[in-house]
Amino acid sequence: MKNKTIKTLIATCVAVIIATGVFASDDMKTIMENIRVQQQAVNQDLVKVNQLQVKVKQLGKQCRESHGSAAIHKEYKDAKAELRSYKAQLKEDDSKLMEAHEAHIKAHKDEVRAEVRVLERVQRNLDRDKAKRKPATLTEADQVMTARAELRNRLTALERSRLGRDKDRWILNREYGDRGAKTSYQLSMEGETKDIDRAQK
Repeated sequence: MKNKTIKTLIATCVAVIIATGVFASDDMKTIMENIRVQQQAVNQDLVKVNQLQVKVKQLGKQCRESHGSAAIHKEYKDAKAELRSYKAQLKEDDSKLMEAHEAHIKAHKDEVRAEVRVLERVQRNLDRDKAKRKPATLTEADQVMTARAELRNRLTALERSRLGRDKDRWILNREYGDRGAKTSYQLSMEGETKDIDRAQK
């Protein structure tokens, strides 16, 4: 009876880990799609903010050179207001993106923790059966090793989700802090950043 219970645990453990795959669940796909959507929103905000930064700088220079032209001053004032609005939108979209990243990380953590608990329980029972030299444990041990290999893939996915968050955070911090840079970056789910020549905007 006990051996049957162990086999059931192993079968359940292997089925859950292998059948679902690293990104197979609908919840995970939804979370990743949300990250893509938020990255696109942030990218659009960054492009607009960068364009308005250039515009405000140019209009400010024109204001000084025109010695108080009312039309240029109004355009300058409107551009600054628009820039503030887009910066506020960028901040809001940035916050939503970080929330999406944290949800992604949490989903991976929850999966890993659940699978680790099952595997540890199975391994303890399996070790006891090995000590009793039961032949069936050889097949069961092989299945557990396969499940552990899949779990390592999950752990890798967890680290990638953290890296994705940190990468986006670095890019956004750079964009906020280095307005004089000649290039800008766009966020990407593919793990790459896209350089944009600010002078061409």
